[in-house]
Amino acid sequence: MLTSAGILVYRIKSGKIEVLLGKTGGPFWKKIKRSWQIPKGRVEEGESLEETARREFFEETGIKIEENIEFLGEVKSKLGKLFKCYFLEKDFGWDEKIPETKPTVEIKFKNKNISFKEIESLKYFDINEAKKVIYEYQVPLLEALERKIKNND
Repeated sequence: MLTSAGILVYRIKSGKIEVLLGKTGGPFWKKIKRSWQIPKGRVEEGESLEETARREFFEETGIKIEENIEFLGEVKSKLGKLFKCYFLEKDFGWDEKIPETKPTVEIKFKNKNISFKEIESLKYFDINEAKKVIYEYQVPLLEALERKIKNND
């Protein structure tokens, strides 16, 4: 089974949970509302889930996570892919001015070779708004984060 790992970064701002999501790049996702995701990627052979989560977060956002991360849970996509998610509380200090993501991928689309960013932008969302724009299969991870935060209060 194809497995991916990633990191859900959150912050508490004005008493509300905000989560950092990435807007999926490429032509297919331009007009799709649920096109935001937790930065993640495929586990490579010989790599631990945590190593993958850190590497993929960096590859997709350009931001290196060195702090401790905790396992949050796992979900399965409609295509049967397994996503193992870690989480971390971190406020990068941006609201509107967010650094540009960098990595690109190349694909053939409508008989043309095109390149685009895997994650075209990053944004902190209020968790309730995030539930409306994130890939639907990832919503349970946001709910798990809410439970963890409430249980720690």
